[in-house]
Parts: sequence; C-alpha cells; structure tokens
Amino acid sequence: MRSDDAATFDSEELRIQIPAGGWVVGTVRKPADESPRAVVVIHPATAVPERLYTGFAEFLATRGYVAVTYDYRGTGRSGSPRDHRGLRMRD
Repeated sequence: MRSDDAATFDSEELRIQIPAGGWVVGTVRKPADESPRAVVVIHPATAVPERLYTGFAEFLATRGYVAVTYDYRGTGRSGSPRDHRGLRMRD
C-alpha cells in the first residue's frame, strides 16, 4: 500500500565481488530528501529472489530507512543455479 504523500527514495545497484568468483548483486534504496534513521538489511529466504522484497524495501525507504536487498549466489541477479552447481549453503 502506498500513500500519495509518501516520501520519495533513491535506488542504486549494489555489486560485491566474491573472492572465489562471481558476484552478489543487490539494491540499496534510501530516502531521497532526508538523513536515514537506520539501515535495514533484508536477508532473503533460501533461493528466493530479492524482487520478492521490493515492496517492503520501498516502504522502508519512503519512511526514512536505508533498505538493502540482495540475491544469494546462484539466485536472481547473482547468477544462475546452473552456473553455481557446486555451491553449498556453507559457501
């Protein structure tokens, strides 16, 4: 649910290179016109792409929080499961 008077937010891609190869890709959403209250990192459920959390992250950003979402390796924008066949939860 969105309110017409909700604040705006800025969004940018986050890319973290993994020493073993590949990237963890995510999104940082932050309030456009104010200093943030805090940072909230939304850790996805296993094999669930970050886009599922977009609405919640945007809700937080319009209310003064920096919201960070990301895809685990082998999920969504962080790569195909086929490209990460040897990847295990402990990795």
